Amino acid sequence: MRAINKVIIFFSIFLFPTAVSAEGLYAFKSARGVVTFTSRKPMGRNFWAFAPGRSVKIRSIPLSYRFSSKTSAKSSRYDNVISSLAQRYGVEAALVKAVMHAESSFNHRAKSGAGAAGLMQLMPATARRFGVSNIWSPLDNIVGGVKYLSWLNHEFQGNLMLVAAGYNAGENAVKKYGGIPPYSETKGYVSRVMFLRKLYKCDLSGKTGCGA
Repeated sequence: MRAINKVIIFFSIFLFPTAVSAEGLYAFKSARGVVTFTSRKPMGRNFWAFAPGRSVKIRSIPLSYRFSSKTSAKSSRYDNVISSLAQRYGVEAALVKAVMHAESSFNHRAKSGAGAAGLMQLMPATARRFGVSNIWSPLDNIVGGVKYLSWLNHEFQGNLMLVAAGYNAGENAVKKYGGIPPYSETKGYVSRVMFLRKLYKCDLSGKTGCGA
């Protein structure tokens, strides 16, 4: 496992105020407003550096990093809507739910520093692109997210790893690099969504024991 993934998982475990010793610790914020911690000095981007040995208090962790190998499937009030819309737009329901879990942890009031909003964390431009008039309406937000996933699924010929990468970094970034962009946030996001998708494929099938 790469060092950055270890750091992300470490921070994801602590969802309450805590203090850690910063030994060559750095943090940077993505265009979507997600903060990533890493033990490697970021290149070519603005970042924060924490002095070795300094105690750093972490009071909140971005929703999209509340994830660890012990994450388990969650039921939500949106399950029926997800299944219905996924069928209508030809998208796997487990993928839709995995993206919703990764993006907002099923919090319809979630908002990133970059302006992504709602259950599917739609950026305003993406919401307009897929006909979402009220980004804060849970139903409209899910419809917009499912439409985008459907479009990405068609664009990348059913390659779900590229679909997830496109949802996080944008389809143009995926096309530019001919695959998953070399962004630490996107790589972590794709792994997280694929992990959650596996859980929800089991969960939505009615099986038991769908935890990690």
